[in-house]
Amino acid sequence: MRLLPPNAHMTGGEILLAGEALHRKSERAMREIRGAKIAMIFQDPMTALNPVLSVGEQIAEVLRVHRGYSRSDAWQKAIEALRLVDIPDAAKRAHDYPHHFSGGMRQRVLIAMALACEPDVLIADEPTTALDVTIQAQILALMQEMQARLGMALLIITHDLGVVAQICDEVLVMYGGAIVEYGRAEKIFSQPAMPYTHALLASLPRIDGNVHELLATIDGQPPRLSELPSGCVFAPRCPQRFARCAQRPPLFDVGESHLSRCWLAAASDGQ
Repeated sequence: MRLLPPNAHMTGGEILLAGEALHRKSERAMREIRGAKIAMIFQDPMTALNPVLSVGEQIAEVLRVHRGYSRSDAWQKAIEALRLVDIPDAAKRAHDYPHHFSGGMRQRVLIAMALACEPDVLIADEPTTALDVTIQAQILALMQEMQARLGMALLIITHDLGVVAQICDEVLVMYGGAIVEYGRAEKIFSQPAMPYTHALLASLPRIDGNVHELLATIDGQPPRLSELPSGCVFAPRCPQRFARCAQRPPLFDVGESHLSRCWLAAASDGQ
């Protein structure tokens, strides 16, 4: 999205959309891509929405900028977008401001705004964090429905493994700013190959668990990104660390397109 603050920058790698490197695009080109080809649902809908503009106007603005609609056509399309995400009485509520909506409804407005131009990629950053379980389930179901209807790619950034299990086909686990495991969701949950992933799953409460048993924890603290260890980034907290962990491991293929950044996986990869 190229929305990093001025004191942040890319140190390596690349991001491609339809084979084109986004980090090499001009700012003008990125303005044409944001909202049109790539859209984002931010974590806090109250701060993501403009408090002094009606929700209808905020959605209509996206359509005027990226699709060239007239003001009247953009307004009608904004109402349709609100109806699409099940906002009751959309024609009336389009005139309301963000503070007139509940948290779940504000999140629906953000989804409507993000989907207005039918993007190729939708990025959702912790889309259900502040919502209760019932509303969370509704929002996830809505996102899945919209993803299927529009045929877009859906990228969810979340720490909620329940959300991951419910909605994701593929999972990419990160620690210390690096990818440490990647694979199909069912493979990650049933056969985690990286100790960090295993520890995350072990920390989840189980419905069939002992109510008197303490949840598993991960000893230590996450590293500062400015002071990462020279070897495996998880090694200082890993109960399975050994001498080779002083070296930075690559991503090993442990089978069925399942990757793990752990020296324990080296045998599976033939190294």
